[in-house]
Amino acid sequence: MKNKKEVITSKGLEILYLVMCSCPDAPTNGGREAKEILKKFSEMKVDVDFEYFLQTVNAWKKKYGKKEDACLIEALYDVYAHIKEVSTEIIDEYSILDFFSGDHHAKKIWQEIREEYGKDWGQIYMSKVLFAHVLVPMRIKKIQDGLIFGVYENGEQVINIGSVLPLVNDLKPYDIVLLHYGFALRKATDEEAKNALSENILSDVFSQACKMIHEEGIDFQQMHYFIRSLKIAAKENI
Repeated sequence: MKNKKEVITSKGLEILYLVMCSCPDAPTNGGREAKEILKKFSEMKVDVDFEYFLQTVNAWKKKYGKKEDACLIEALYDVYAHIKEVSTEIIDEYSILDFFSGDHHAKKIWQEIREEYGKDWGQIYMSKVLFAHVLVPMRIKKIQDGLIFGVYENGEQVINIGSVLPLVNDLKPYDIVLLHYGFALRKATDEEAKNALSENILSDVFSQACKMIHEEGIDFQQMHYFIRSLKIAAKENI
């Protein structure tokens, strides 16, 4: 009997687009054009055949023949390949959230940070960079001068967070939001927050990073890429 086609749901496409909006345009994530593809798919508000989705992205990738562009959307394909491996038939918002909040993503990011910056950055700063790359739920404490201040709470892991930039405008104190790379993507449902916390706690490398930054917390205004993030916020705010 023929297997059912896998689909990526409209909500899955929406959260994937928001996550990618929080990332800088770079060769390894496909840059601006990859975001535009994701935006078009997310605006359709329908479930999409996953193979067709991959074919569309791959067709765009094949336009680039230069050797240095071979890894043009490596980051996106890493997401897609992992989701396809662990999911069955329905790739929804939880599939996307589980990837970005989970151990597979955290381990890869930590390896990249150590290989590229291990000789220049201290352990605490590297841990802050890893924390920023992993999707977490954050409770908003206050919003001041357009910046969001909040806290990440997961059992004994309590991290104060400052200078978060919003991708949406309907946020207020006490909201739980999805946080990625210094951006509040949108409000989180109770189930989304619970799932993300579960994935976070299962990652040893992420948990170790939380222990390293527990006392200082993380203020994104003090991170080396904050000016770049301000430019992203001005461009991506939806």
